[in-house]
Amino acid sequence: ALFLAFLVPALLLYPSVNFFARRATERLITTRFAFEAQQHPQTIQNRMAEAREEIDAIPILPGLVSEPTGGTVTADSAFLVWSQTMLARARLTSSIELYHRSGELLSRFALNLPEYTGAFQKPTPTLPCQWEVFGEGAPFGTEERSLLHAERNICVEAGNGSGQEIVGTIVVHVAFDYRTLPF
Repeated sequence: ALFLAFLVPALLLYPSVNFFARRATERLITTRFAFEAQQHPQTIQNRMAEAREEIDAIPILPGLVSEPTGGTVTADSAFLVWSQTMLARARLTSSIELYHRSGELLSRFALNLPEYTGAFQKPTPTLPCQWEVFGEGAPFGTEERSLLHAERNICVEAGNGSGQEIVGTIVVHVAFDYRTLPF
């Protein structure tokens, strides 16, 4: 009798508790999570802009691309740059590539962006020492994924005072990946 006294009210209240829990979950999804998912492309663009500013503030960047490595590609230099940006703090699906002035890939670090044979080609920024940002589609497996691409030449003051000299190039990719949302 005591067991039934506790069981019957619980069984009678279960549908209403389930209804209110489901309604609270749906309200959370439609108010908070849907808004974050809708704003995700703009958030990625803002974080890319912040990462570009942080890369510009790295004083040792020209030294990272000054010497060719003879075909050995490492992740050390690119990881050093990546770890000092918003890309690392937000754990965005991204990559950073550092190229010597000759077009040789020196260093590449990627977080959840695969490396494909033949994917590395000499970047050719048209604006000297300024960022160029554009969207591109990259093949990942059987589908094409949208990427935000930014590149610029790394320049130093020329020794003879005649302006700036290009010592290398930096390329940044950020994927529009919904797995990076906080929920």
